[in-house]
Amino acid sequence: RRPQWSSFERLRFGLHQGGRPHALDPYYGLDAHLTFVGRDGSSYRLASSTGVQQGDVWGPTLFCSGIHPLLKAILNDSDLADVLACLFSDNMQLFGPLSQTLKAADLLRQTFGEVGLRFNPADSKVFSRAFACHEDGGAALWQSIQDRYPATPLERATEGIKIVGTPIGTDDFCTGVLEKRLAKIVEDLPKIAVVQDGLIYFQLLRSCLNVRFHYNLRCAAPRLTSLVAGKLDEAIIMELSSYLQVPSLGQSFGDPPDIIAGTSPELLQLRDALIQLRLPIREGGGGLTSVKAV
Repeated sequence: RRPQWSSFERLRFGLHQGGRPHALDPYYGLDAHLTFVGRDGSSYRLASSTGVQQGDVWGPTLFCSGIHPLLKAILNDSDLADVLACLFSDNMQLFGPLSQTLKAADLLRQTFGEVGLRFNPADSKVFSRAFACHEDGGAALWQSIQDRYPATPLERATEGIKIVGTPIGTDDFCTGVLEKRLAKIVEDLPKIAVVQDGLIYFQLLRSCLNVRFHYNLRCAAPRLTSLVAGKLDEAIIMELSSYLQVPSLGQSFGDPPDIIAGTSPELLQLRDALIQLRLPIREGGGGLTSVKAV
């Protein structure tokens, strides 16, 4: 027997009025039961008629498509035009004027509460530049808000927030996040040195570690990523120099050494090696492109 899908359920699961996608029929088109086995061997069966199944690969998609109409309906309010809201499942980041972000947070709390959802307080924050106007980072202001509205579900972010790994906030905050990302990559560089095959080592260095900062390059401001990317370039060259046991490879980082009178043949070879190393593969190079130059 196929259950009847109410308009509310269609809204929650982001389904069109015409019905469920055919791919969901084997999983949600029929009544289902969940079986629980106790420690003493006894079993219990519960009817499962609403929501998504635990462990279902469709779960995150259905969950996000369900809350998206609710989120969109609230943020389309003209009074919240300056609020940037980013959600990842039950984690929420609100960015904008303090009065608008607090109003949005309260509306979202009430609306999500009606369908049995609540914010994850550990990863849900509100950031407003109003906090930076106070010497204490807005601590007293936020405490007064908490005292007056104890149901406020979000935490205060004083300098910025991270949205899917991308920092938004003050320059110091963003630089700190990028530096931590750099430190993790640099920490992993020596780990691939256990690979004895030089070709495989270089492929790992080029295709795994050298590109790990590219996401941050696409999402953060170039004026913030440039210095960090330069440090990563230097760390990669130094690690390659150590692996190849060619200390001179790391003596001149960045642009290849200029040709001047009396330049030794070894330095000229080093210059050519660096040029070819940095060139893309399609141009006959090694493909270890400079992160800073991306």
